Amino acid sequence: MIIGALLFWTVPDTRMSLLGGIGLEALLWGAVDALIAVYAILKRKVTLKTRRIFPDEVRDVRETVRLRRLLVLNARLDLVYIALGGGAAVVFRADPFILGNGLGIVIQGLFLLVFDRYHALELPSEAPSWYDPVL
Repeated sequence: MIIGALLFWTVPDTRMSLLGGIGLEALLWGAVDALIAVYAILKRKVTLKTRRIFPDEVRDVRETVRLRRLLVLNARLDLVYIALGGGAAVVFRADPFILGNGLGIVIQGLFLLVFDRYHALELPSEAPSWYDPVL
């Protein structure tokens, strides 16, 4: 986010250039990621208050299953971001700013794809046999 702001606002003559477009996308994606992090922190505080409803093992498995499912879904969405950013870069390649935006989306999408896929693969692919998802 900081690099995006620096590219977009401080480098002379880059605001509407290729680097300005990449910087703007880095800034926007960073802001979205920050909002998601704040939401997760606030939600976690609420969750901690109601945490004792289920035994620890059941809750941990449920959270792991949900997280893996979310990471796999996010990895699929990352492919959409990469395709849309690449499409914008190709269609609007004559405009350096929009080309930069497209490339910025591709860069962010690739990073997120690697991040989401790696973390999804680190989690177990199936819940233990004793786990009942209805609980």
